[in-house]
Amino acid sequence: MNKNGGDDILTIWWWLVAGIVAVAIFIMVTIYASKPIDIRNIESALLTEKILDCISEDGKILSDVSIFDIDSCVNLGTEYSEKQFFVKIQELKADCKEDCLISEKISGRSDFEIYCEKEYGGKVPVCKEISLLLSKNGVNEILKIKTVIGKVDKNVL
Repeated sequence: MNKNGGDDILTIWWWLVAGIVAVAIFIMVTIYASKPIDIRNIESALLTEKILDCISEDGKILSDVSIFDIDSCVNLGTEYSEKQFFVKIQELKADCKEDCLISEKISGRSDFEIYCEKEYGGKVPVCKEISLLLSKNGVNEILKIKTVIGKVDKNVL
């Protein structure tokens, strides 16, 4: 008896199953890879940390905030034709009720600051604010750093 005919049918089914698996893997990878990942929160945190490293060391403020040059401290690149960030650094008296501002430094697009007032979500810049109690010449001061990252065209659906 000749029973070789069944092997040809199994080969066809094997190739069909392999093709279906390959197409399924291709579709899953395409769906996963086509979605942009919004990393602006991470960028904002890294920018804040980098600025803090330039301004302070071991809990002490190194220089006057008003003369601090953000661009020399942080390399923000030239990927965009206009700036895609906003940074506001405020040095405040620690124990006061009013008129606490000692010095302030602003850099970047000031129109981004309004996005820190409330949660917007979606295609708007991402804001991050931190306040730290640091020492300058033996006196406690509050250092507020506000960073806003734009980049809505490349990072947001």
